[in-house]
Amino acid sequence: MKNGYGKEPFDLKLTVLRVLRNLPMLIVCTVIGTLVLGGAYYLKTIVFRPTITYEAVATLQAEYSDPDWVEHDLYLNAVTMKTWLFSKQFREPLMKHYEEVNTQGIALTDADLDQMLSSNMRSDLRIFETICTSENPKLAEDLSAALEITMVEDFPGMFHGVSSIEVMNPGVAKETEYDVRPVRAFELAGVLSVLFVFGFFLLGELGDDSIWLPTTLKTRYGLKVAGAMDDPMTGENLKYIYKDASKPCYVLPMTGEVDALEGCKLLKESLGKDEESVYALPATELLPEGLEEAKAAGGVLLLVPSGKHVGKRLEYELELLATREIPVLAAVLTEVDEKLLLFYYNLKR
Repeated sequence: MKNGYGKEPFDLKLTVLRVLRNLPMLIVCTVIGTLVLGGAYYLKTIVFRPTITYEAVATLQAEYSDPDWVEHDLYLNAVTMKTWLFSKQFREPLMKHYEEVNTQGIALTDADLDQMLSSNMRSDLRIFETICTSENPKLAEDLSAALEITMVEDFPGMFHGVSSIEVMNPGVAKETEYDVRPVRAFELAGVLSVLFVFGFFLLGELGDDSIWLPTTLKTRYGLKVAGAMDDPMTGENLKYIYKDASKPCYVLPMTGEVDALEGCKLLKESLGKDEESVYALPATELLPEGLEEAKAAGGVLLLVPSGKHVGKRLEYELELLATREIPVLAAVLTEVDEKLLLFYYNLKR
């Protein structure tokens, strides 16, 4: 038995037709994927977004004592600012000034400050921002005011190279703006859904052993193909295959799901056989007793269902027939996708 899986060429036309045939299903899956992925982002960032917080952002400008501060690397950067904001040396004067400007009587711990304080450096290394975040807008402004005083009065004496710091814009509490882009999220979800849905479909097609075309039976298994069950030319082809009209004909369905009586009817109409000279056998997996008679008659007509993931099963059952030395005279493809065949072979109805 011939097995041409490895030598079977990739059929682009068949794949495109299969994609078009399943396009409604693929579109539905893509829409569902877009709604699931985009909806998850929407729920997380908008419906179930974190607690509303406020930020007091102050803009400050530092003057450096060394005229060549860039060359000597004597300037503030993001790492330096973060280190100082979390240092004990900086927080002692910060807490002192906070007590002076605290209008609500709220005490803060180091753990609170760790959550509330941050900074941001601009492209101009002389300008930076201090950020105080809190669920209480007034608390954010009080802490920002204390931080500005500390920067102006105390920090120049702590950091070597900074001669002075000036507040350009004092911190005013505003609701924290989150980078929420639902439209962009749904667009990205749509693109990912298309890639996943069509990608998995194509992978499934490449790994699918279904038989969609009569020619596949010849290229993959080396079987003589009479045609498709509903093709008018199939009957004419059977006349050439069964040249000896005196011998009985045996029809063997590949699986128990195939109606062997349809094959018998086709043979009777094509060859003009009577009821007693055409026999329907059970599926090969049942190893029917009539196989010996079929062997004596010269072989069987094999009925293969289209698009049923039966490629490997057909291979297995052909091995059974070969073991018992029962030749397959021809094969007929049943349950064919008529539209697929029409478009593939450019046929007219």
